[in-house]
Amino acid sequence: MIGSWLIPILSIGFLSTLSAQVGIGVQIPVVPKEKYNMVYVEVPQTPQSNRPKSSFWLGRYEVTQQEWFEVMGTNPSYHAQCPTCPVENVSLVDIYGFIQKLNSKTGKKYRLPNAVEWEFAARGGIHSQGFRFSGSNFIDAVAWYKENSQGETHPIGKKRANELGLYDLTGNVWEYVVPVPEQAWGSVDSLDVEWRGGAWNYGYALIGIDKLKNHIHYKLGFPVAGFRLALDAQN
Repeated sequence: MIGSWLIPILSIGFLSTLSAQVGIGVQIPVVPKEKYNMVYVEVPQTPQSNRPKSSFWLGRYEVTQQEWFEVMGTNPSYHAQCPTCPVENVSLVDIYGFIQKLNSKTGKKYRLPNAVEWEFAARGGIHSQGFRFSGSNFIDAVAWYKENSQGETHPIGKKRANELGLYDLTGNVWEYVVPVPEQAWGSVDSLDVEWRGGAWNYGYALIGIDKLKNHIHYKLGFPVAGFRLALDAQN
């Protein structure tokens, strides 16, 4: 089904200070000016198999075409001419190149989220209300998908946020995640990366928090896949 429609995009203009209030009365730390627009995802210290090991930051939005251009000087997106749409048509190799350049410019240690972090955040973290989709049981409230996308990606943040104040975790573009946390900065050609969340060209039954695609080739980009950034809590 994926074939020729697979390309990812990203949004980087996160450099403003956040309000301390997001989501449904959720209090998060104020993000310092030098950080991207990120949400603090609190993880309880009580160990549990389906939880991340520790709290972390996650991009409020998918990385945009404009943000990619600011770092890389190019826009590889299939659905170009939309600076605030997620960047797509980028491979894992491309994404790692972007992150390395971004880290060099900022002195931070941005990375991709791992699968457990992504799903915990998509479900609303400790504030989860158990929705089927990220932020609602009604897909049109939170997602761009086959029935409402008009066959293209859309600007980030135009649908309702989830319980943590995160946008577009269902639909718009699939998002790259690293299945095994310890491999996050291993050899790029050794990673069996996954996509999570669904995309603009997938129907109602084929997207959601629990939907994934795996065995994605690390050198190929697709117009249905993009990413968001993560950061360890201590960063």
